[in-house]
Amino acid sequence: MVMTSAAPQPPQLSPENLRELQAARRSLGKIRRAVGTARFEGYSIAICGGLTVLMNTNSIGYMLVGTVLAGIGIVEIVGAGRLRRLEVGAVRMLAINQLSLAVLILLYALWNLHAEAAHPVSDFPDLSPSDAKLLGQMDSSVLGITHEAMLLLYGSLIAAAAVEAGMAWYYYSRGGHLREYLARTPPWIVTMQKAGISV
Repeated sequence: MVMTSAAPQPPQLSPENLRELQAARRSLGKIRRAVGTARFEGYSIAICGGLTVLMNTNSIGYMLVGTVLAGIGIVEIVGAGRLRRLEVGAVRMLAINQLSLAVLILLYALWNLHAEAAHPVSDFPDLSPSDAKLLGQMDSSVLGITHEAMLLLYGSLIAAAAVEAGMAWYYYSRGGHLREYLARTPPWIVTMQKAGISV
């Protein structure tokens, strides 16, 4: 007859341990929200970057922008994973990543604003010289509306860059919450979380 060893029993938690776990769950709320936000943003940015590359294979400039966007998205996803494991350095990583995204959006918007102000006809880059000449003879009100729409678009991108800069501050501010959580939470709970076990 073959003897089999009994499966190890999970450790029993005392009422005090359960109270500590409940307190840890409550304290971790702001960090959990930051992790969820970083994951959502990371996947969104990475997908946008990938689509930009795929839809602009004839433009090195746009492919470069798409590649940088995809890279920023991947860094955001990695940062979210590190923050979930309570690594204090993750908040700095996420903040710098968001600042990089804000700078990229701002530079893109400013470059296109400059191009639009200098050459409004460039809204139609695929036109032949003869078509561009005909466009120049069009009703000025049509061109004016198109010009204003493009200025509004790039102006809204500057506002988006400001929002991303605000997100950098948001991630950076989570550092204080994380350090406080690590100082107040029993080490056995922190060890579990750093090993990837949710509480």
